[in-house]
Amino acid sequence: MFRKETVDIIRKQNRLLDAELKGVLDKRAGIRDTAGRVAAGLSVATGLNTTKELLETLQVAAALKEQNILKGRIAQVNADMKDEIERLSEENTRMEMEILEPISLTLTVPVANQEFKVGSSLTVQWLSTGPVSEKLRIVLLKSGSFFKVLSQSVAKYDGSFNWQIPKYFLFGDDYQVAVQDPLTDITAKSDNFKINK
Repeated sequence: MFRKETVDIIRKQNRLLDAELKGVLDKRAGIRDTAGRVAAGLSVATGLNTTKELLETLQVAAALKEQNILKGRIAQVNADMKDEIERLSEENTRMEMEILEPISLTLTVPVANQEFKVGSSLTVQWLSTGPVSEKLRIVLLKSGSFFKVLSQSVAKYDGSFNWQIPKYFLFGDDYQVAVQDPLTDITAKSDNFKINK
């Protein structure tokens, strides 16, 4: 199945060929008129009755020349269309391959109900598949809402991030961590965990 761009290119090239063919036919008519005048002049000058034969010969020669030129143009257009179709086919294949690769982020640590003490380190770990952004954003949620940015830019390949919990931090058992891809808005959230003394 061809893409719309391919169909548009083929239609445009067909319109150009139609215009060129009309031009050839117009030239042929002009050559026919000129050949008729030349043949009539030769006939008068030589006194021979060859006007019709001379006219036909000139018309055939002109038509063959124009036909060869047009055949060359058609062959070039066909070659160009073939190249464009191959290029678009390769592009479609690349796009299909990219689409088939799923994009996902999975947060593996912290786990549900895990407890962290103020002043300790909280480790965040994740897995990513597909064309995820090179840099990810890590945020802390409280009661399901945004609370604090832990890191604006962590390399996706790291798969891990450590955050030092401040000594004076709000206690609670409804914290979550979220890892976000800023380009695709894909987000992975942890289950609730606790921060206390």
